[in-house]
Amino acid sequence: MDVLPPEAVLRLDSATGFSVGFPAEFIEQCERHPMVFGEDHPRLDGR
Repeated sequence: MDVLPPEAVLRLDSATGFSVGFPAEFIEQCERHPMVFGEDHPRLDGR
């Protein structure tokens, strides 16, 4: 799997200074439950 180097992720994060809003903020508040996120929860990037 291709992965961006940490420096590239930092550059992208600094260039995209906006709030994602609903539904992303709502989902972030949800408990990380396997019924919602399945077995892939540990693989999610929590940025």
